[in-house]
Amino acid sequence: MRKETYMIQMTPVSPQMKTITIEARPMWETKKNLQPYVAEESMDMQRIAKYKEVKEVFDTYARKVIEIATQGVADENVLPTYEKLEDLFNQEKNAKTRALYKKACEDYKKLAASIIKKVADDFQLTKNFGKLFKEDSSAIYKNAALLGMKKEDLEVLGLYNNFSSFFTKYFTALSTTMCGVEHGSISFRIMENMERYWQNKQLVRAMEEDPELYMSIKDSIDKMNLEMCMTQDGIDAYNLLLGNTKNTGINSLLSEYAQKKHVRIKLLKPLYKIPLAKVEKQIVVNSIENDDELRVVVLDSLPVAENILDFAKRCLKLTFDDEIKDTTYIYNKNLHTVSYLMFGQFDLLERALKQVELTALEKEQSIISLCHMDAAMKLIEEEPRKSFADIIHDNMAEALKAEKKIPAIRKLCEEQANIKSERAKIKECYDSILFVRRAISMIYTDEVENSFIEDVVGMRDTCAVFNKTYNMVRNYCTKNPIQKKTNDMFFNKGSFLGSFDADKFKDGTSLSTLLRKDGMYYLYVLNPAVSTKLSSLAYVEDGGYDRLVYKQISGLNKMFPKCFVSAKDAVERYGLTEEIQEIVANKRYTKDANDREACLKWIQYCMDSFMKNPTWTKYYHVPFKEAEAYESANDFYTQTERHTIYMDWTEHLNEDYVRKSVMDGSAFLFQLYNHDFSPYHTGKDGNYTRILKQLFSEENIHKLNDTDETALKLASGGARLSFRKASIPYKATHQTNEELQNKNALNPKKTSKFTYDICKDRRFMSDKFILHIGVQIGFRNEETYTYNLNQMVNEQILKESPNVLTIRTGEEHLLYYMATDAYGHILEQGDLNIIESQGEKFTMRKDFKEILQKREDEMQLAKEAWDYSIDIKDVKNGYVAYAVRAVLDIRDKYDAIIFLEDYSGDFVNKRRANVKAVYQQFQAALLNKLSNYVPKGKSYSETVQLSAPVSSLDDLKGQKGIVFFVNPSYTANVDRTSGFCNQYYDQFTYENMKKADAVCEKLDVQFDEKNREFLISLDDCIEPDKAWQLHTSGERSFWQNKKLAPFNCTEELADLMKDYHVSEFKEYKSVANKAFYERFFTIMRILLKMHYSDSVSGESYFLSPVTGYDTRSKKKGEPLNSSAEKTYLLMLKGIRDLNAINEKTLLIARDEKGKHKENWMKAIRYNLITE
Repeated sequence: MRKETYMIQMTPVSPQMKTITIEARPMWETKKNLQPYVAEESMDMQRIAKYKEVKEVFDTYARKVIEIATQGVADENVLPTYEKLEDLFNQEKNAKTRALYKKACEDYKKLAASIIKKVADDFQLTKNFGKLFKEDSSAIYKNAALLGMKKEDLEVLGLYNNFSSFFTKYFTALSTTMCGVEHGSISFRIMENMERYWQNKQLVRAMEEDPELYMSIKDSIDKMNLEMCMTQDGIDAYNLLLGNTKNTGINSLLSEYAQKKHVRIKLLKPLYKIPLAKVEKQIVVNSIENDDELRVVVLDSLPVAENILDFAKRCLKLTFDDEIKDTTYIYNKNLHTVSYLMFGQFDLLERALKQVELTALEKEQSIISLCHMDAAMKLIEEEPRKSFADIIHDNMAEALKAEKKIPAIRKLCEEQANIKSERAKIKECYDSILFVRRAISMIYTDEVENSFIEDVVGMRDTCAVFNKTYNMVRNYCTKNPIQKKTNDMFFNKGSFLGSFDADKFKDGTSLSTLLRKDGMYYLYVLNPAVSTKLSSLAYVEDGGYDRLVYKQISGLNKMFPKCFVSAKDAVERYGLTEEIQEIVANKRYTKDANDREACLKWIQYCMDSFMKNPTWTKYYHVPFKEAEAYESANDFYTQTERHTIYMDWTEHLNEDYVRKSVMDGSAFLFQLYNHDFSPYHTGKDGNYTRILKQLFSEENIHKLNDTDETALKLASGGARLSFRKASIPYKATHQTNEELQNKNALNPKKTSKFTYDICKDRRFMSDKFILHIGVQIGFRNEETYTYNLNQMVNEQILKESPNVLTIRTGEEHLLYYMATDAYGHILEQGDLNIIESQGEKFTMRKDFKEILQKREDEMQLAKEAWDYSIDIKDVKNGYVAYAVRAVLDIRDKYDAIIFLEDYSGDFVNKRRANVKAVYQQFQAALLNKLSNYVPKGKSYSETVQLSAPVSSLDDLKGQKGIVFFVNPSYTANVDRTSGFCNQYYDQFTYENMKKADAVCEKLDVQFDEKNREFLISLDDCIEPDKAWQLHTSGERSFWQNKKLAPFNCTEELADLMKDYHVSEFKEYKSVANKAFYERFFTIMRILLKMHYSDSVSGESYFLSPVTGYDTRSKKKGEPLNSSAEKTYLLMLKGIRDLNAINEKTLLIARDEKGKHKENWMKAIRYNLITE
């Protein structure tokens, strides 16, 4: 067993916060007395109900301010020279000009953002937004008349005075939109519009060569200018001048001219709207709220449906003549579907189109005309099953099945109040109509025109309306009655739970405090309607409830000048001098002042003054350093704040007083509860419980009040209490003492009985109060630790080669793991389909692959019936949690670094979406666990950091501490025993006789009498001067009629030659036809596949066509199956990356662009990785 080399090196953990969510159970009369605060008419509930109304007020206000701000951007006096940007845009593109243009764009966006920010600040939209709710200090009230807003519409804002936190997220997002430069910001959108304006200008410049064309649009072009790109009014005016092919404008004139002259002309593109701007055709998202609305919406949708069916009837009569084919295009993205419907093969049509010369429009827009599709079909020897016209007609015929269903739906809506119970009939009718939308969605309609396209363009809008209705009806019918959303409680006092500070509770600023009694924790809240201060009679010397005494000094950059300089007794108490006063008055201690001597004097004065304050020195033990050891005043404040924290349980509340106050309604008491606090609980505590108990333990309190860096503390923001109303009635899924069949097939206990009712979703059957407490871990450590983590790991790797744990996913196994040493010797391997969890009495085993597959099947049936009751999310989350724990146990066992598949880039699209989703969920969970990892048997004060945390799936790449994401390309189609790489799929896919003959002509096929097999000589696809000798011996398998069947390449090839009466393969030319080539190519594809599944057991295996290496031999120290072989190759690729760690930068040197495949194959073929 290796030493814990990597774990020891990875301490301490970077500062991180955990939010503990725990039920707050009302005690005694609390629930009854809380009714005034949870009733719909309560102030707290009114704020929740009025949120959308107030948000709309702010949206309107923001739009008005944005109009002013963007007009400022459009002001020529404050903008840079546009000509420079336009010149760079028009220059020939190369690396240098692109870099110059990119830099100029960034500069412009920053300038535009700064102009917008100044206006936003003046109107309180980016800072001090809390003042907007106070009439006497609100910019929205002050500027109401200027912005055209009525003051009576603003009265609702007063409801949120002192409760501005309701809109924190809203204003944070608004600030990013207005003042940012990234995608989605106003400055980014202005830059996008400027580029589009210049693109259109280039098109117009080209039109000047045709005087007749140019003169027809010149008057409108002369009205356009660049400033139109910057305000919504300008954008609307610009787009109005453009018009479209239906409305009068430049584009309609261009379309008419193109039709008249039989030429193709690119239309000008409209500008994008400014973020938050309201436009006339803006689609408002609606939703159905009740059964009456459902009935009305369905009834109103039927005339729209009939209109769509009339279009379907017209399409059935349509003949696709040459004129229509020449001007009708489909999108390239639909080629696979069309090819499969025509020929039964997804890529046949796409490959044939490579031989057809396409127009510039087709290449630019990624479209194909029907006439070019016909040309490609002529190159395919196989007769198509149907034409594109047949595909359109088939879809329309399917849609018309709804015609007979519509009268029944109409009758249902007119006669029955609740039609939700008949949702299956509605769905069947709606699904048929959607066939029209599916058909026309394949068709490209811009810049082209014919009678069919005109009909399609009109119907596309109608289908969009119907599709919106479809979504609304489906969403309502499948809406889960369970409401998981919680609403924060405020008790009509914004800061009631903002902090657990002991002093704030005593002076009435905060209403809440935490209590402890007999190992249980409680939240005690004063009722502000009775009193905001606790009577001194409540306190006792000992016994009763222990009360948390929590103190913290924060904001020292303001606190120290206030206490040590501005205080009246500062001279007498702290020895304040005129020099220190002058340093503070002129801010000479700040970093910007660049006065190191003044900074050191200020730091020293603060330390001396701190030690003269007896209250602070009583509670806070700050390990001050020499003044010179601090980089700046801010560094001094930061390091000091880590120690100005105090916590203990030294105050006590009288038990009778607490009970009486709860019974008479002057206070509320909540017990913090989860199953770990149940008297019947057995087994280990959950993570939240462990953190909570660790936080309030005597050990942690001692560490916190001292200078220990491993202490945990309450987050500065305090906590919040939320309320969730019961959303479903009580219903027992299984009655008390009812015998239940255990669903887990691997559970040795087949039935169970319980002495209480089993209720699915019991927690949503009653009102719940939930407490959210923030806990900070590693808060005394440096923030920079995470950023040096990769270098620290890599430095250790260079010193001592680590063990490796490689995790890969696949279709047979949810996850497959392999632990090896740094030289590729396998230490342990296996799959994680079945995961064991150790209980108190026995080990529980669960086959998650079977469980997930069963749930997916159930979900598919539920989806077809518009049923909400089946969900796979909880099962996936459960599997990921189990899998992470299992992987960490294996990692700890071998003290290994971890290799995972890198799903970023194009490789992702080639894998199953559901496999990717589970695997990426697992990756994110694993990294977040490792970023704040508590080894088995350790406490949270012994947390270590082994990786950086991830905030999104985009972070799942590169290196994250001990986790390395490895590019999996060329690991599934490579034979490591020979270096052979299978890239012959296209080569051995039949297209036509000529190509097939050219492929076979290069092959040398001989029969080996001794070994009774064929030997096939095949040119290497990577190194042209290299050839491979393939062996047909060995049992393989293939899918036939959705079942695995055995396949013997030797016998199949012998039968083929026998059927065509050839004794040697080279005689094939005299007898070969399409059927011969297709049979032979099938044999070759199966021979080259290498990864198979046993036709009897279904177990996967790997079989090399070059060396005959077969994983079914189960040799010790070798991969056991196909998944193991792929995992082993991923491990080798990861070790190759480790070998490329630069000793100076401590970073991995990546392959040059375009050299990855070549370098990887060279490393495999010449054994350059583990030697």
